[in-house]
Amino acid sequence: MQIFILILLTVASGSAMAEWVPVGGNDRFILYSDPTTISKSGNMVKMLRLTDFKVVQGNIGEHYMSTKRQDEYDCVRERRRIIFVAAHSKKMGEGYVVIRVINKLDDWKPISSGSQGEAMWEFACGN
Repeated sequence: MQIFILILLTVASGSAMAEWVPVGGNDRFILYSDPTTISKSGNMVKMLRLTDFKVVQGNIGEHYMSTKRQDEYDCVRERRRIIFVAAHSKKMGEGYVVIRVINKLDDWKPISSGSQGEAMWEFACGN
């Protein structure tokens, strides 16, 4: 229940309050992080990120232009897991929430060298 409340508060807080800093991207999207959302506990770091797409995403049902998600990073074992994802109808996390997914907390993925995930891991673990 506490995770659900945290997710609702994080998603409900608009990007107007966020301090989005560009971290990476490509010809399809720009990846941002909000350093004010970084929380550390030992070797573990949680951080909110935003993916702002250049074209509409989704193929069946609702479409979206951006996603906000919270990731947890293991700075020592070089891995990450998604805590939650919310897809928004407008750019920069604005508009209504189209899709909301809470991930399994044991779903760790390794950090791939040269990936966008590596850029986010370096940002989270380096701050």
